[in-house]
Amino acid sequence: MVLVHGTARMLTRDELPAEVGDAFAAKGGWDPRKDHPSYVFFQVTPQVLQAWGTVPEMAGRTLMRDGKWLV
Repeated sequence: MVLVHGTARMLTRDELPAEVGDAFAAKGGWDPRKDHPSYVFFQVTPQVLQAWGTVPEMAGRTLMRDGKWLV
């Protein structure tokens, strides 16, 4: 499980940097920039990131705080 706290900003396909859209299309095999104009992207800036799989891992689950990696 992963929990991310941060800020998100909506980007239209015209605002999305070309290299980001190209990487998304290459990885996913679909390019929403060429589909319906209602598709949008979200740029997420994480501030706190926590990850764990089982209860014993919960003590060390915080991997990022204040936007800085702890590990």
